[in-house]
Amino acid sequence: MLHEIASGQKGWISLHFRPMDLSIVIVTWNNAKEIGPCLRSVFSCAQGIKCEVYVVDNGSSDGTKATIESTRNNAGGVGVKTIWNDKNTGFAAAVDQGMKESRGEFVLLLNPDTELTPGCLQKMLGYLRAHIDVGVAGGKVLNADGSLQSSVRRFPTAWDQAVILLKMHNFFPKIVAKYFCEGFDYEKEQEVDQVRGAYFWVSRKLIEKIGLLDAKSYFVWFEEVDYCRRAKDAGFKVTYVPSSVAKHAGGASFNQEPSLQKQRWFNRSMRHYFMKHGTALDVIVVVSLLPVSLALSFAVQRFKIQPKKYV
Repeated sequence: MLHEIASGQKGWISLHFRPMDLSIVIVTWNNAKEIGPCLRSVFSCAQGIKCEVYVVDNGSSDGTKATIESTRNNAGGVGVKTIWNDKNTGFAAAVDQGMKESRGEFVLLLNPDTELTPGCLQKMLGYLRAHIDVGVAGGKVLNADGSLQSSVRRFPTAWDQAVILLKMHNFFPKIVAKYFCEGFDYEKEQEVDQVRGAYFWVSRKLIEKIGLLDAKSYFVWFEEVDYCRRAKDAGFKVTYVPSSVAKHAGGASFNQEPSLQKQRWFNRSMRHYFMKHGTALDVIVVVSLLPVSLALSFAVQRFKIQPKKYV
């Protein structure tokens, strides 16, 4: 792993000595097309804010590194630090690398296929400073065409995840509808169970209380669900703030992987989540269905079946 950190101090930084308002952590993996627009939106929206950006690259081979280097030349005063991994270490592990180096009062986890909109950083910073009991927050997330993207969910149960593993969304719509928060009012600021990891704000106080993401348990998927659960268990709130808006294309990295590999990652993360937060019955239900889900994913990949998607 190659490390390129400019004047960064490792370890935890006390709020009494913080030099930054905001640290933004972006994990890339073959995102040459997306990372340029993402960084340019960050540089534009971060003007007037003491902000630093950590880009952690998971062994890209498509020109992502060159795009990052050329784009950072126009950062406009925003400090950009890069960490180059020689292989794909997973999302949670890469995020933790950036969070360990970060010095901001708040940390924003931002997907590389996401673009910020004018004023979104200032609005969320103002909200979080006025609500010190909030540990995690998410803003309104839009699709690339400007339509609303679902970004709030309830905590998973073994039963709604069983429906998802069996790809039976159409047969049990009421069960998954509750999990996916169908009918949620995305114009209303409110406390929620979890917010999507594409635009995921974390307070320094929360990091100091519960630590980083659980990279040992999660390669990708469920890491932000776990973090929201841990935040609530520690007495912090998780909130949705519609005044802070970002656009997210979605799936730019992991759509590159075949269905079977993604299902393996998903299953591993789901198993760890319920082993940490579920009952013995939850674990039995989920674990018993994991082989079935792999067989179904193989069929999806082999015969190009298109199950119903929730985005």
